[in-house]
Amino acid sequence: MTRADWSSPPTPLNLGRRGGAVMQTKSTPPRRDFVVGAALAFSAVGLGFAVYPFVAQMAPNPSSPRDTIDIDLSGIRVGAERQYVWKGKPILIRHRTSDEIKAMQAVRMEDLIDPVARVDGYPTTLPASDANRFAHAEPRWLVIVGLCTKEGCILKPVEASQPRDLVENWTCLCCASRFDASGRVRKGPAAQNLAVPPYRLIAKDRIEIG
Repeated sequence: MTRADWSSPPTPLNLGRRGGAVMQTKSTPPRRDFVVGAALAFSAVGLGFAVYPFVAQMAPNPSSPRDTIDIDLSGIRVGAERQYVWKGKPILIRHRTSDEIKAMQAVRMEDLIDPVARVDGYPTTLPASDANRFAHAEPRWLVIVGLCTKEGCILKPVEASQPRDLVENWTCLCCASRFDASGRVRKGPAAQNLAVPPYRLIAKDRIEIG
């Protein structure tokens, strides 16, 4: 006959509702701990999905337009202009003639539709004199955003073969507004001068936009 071993302490019994004995060991985790752990895990996953868009937004985008562009002006002859793209916007750069500079400097402020210079980085109350439109560099280089300030349409230069005065240097293809050789609106319906982007002269014939 085999004797019972009473050297180990008895395992406590948990009596059920009907008196049935249910053995509970230390290796069996309570159900409450499992539920709490699962809830914490789902909360962590949800927080990760919520935070990810904000983190991704702050990450640099390699396909985004460049903040600055370096432009060599030496190839633009006097009286000609070229178009470039900066941050998805067309930038017009014109090499103004001496006659254009003199005519634009002689324009009276009371003859302007928009009296504000619209130069990026300068006070919004800066008068739209020709000199103020070139606060970033010398007056022979006109640098403007080539979009009409009314509809945002592209501008068409007045052809040399057409009758032209210095008051009508560009025409909007949508609303037919006219802009002069300083980029100022001279005939509506546009009500604002063409914007001057941020730029600086980094060499005699070289500028940096942005």
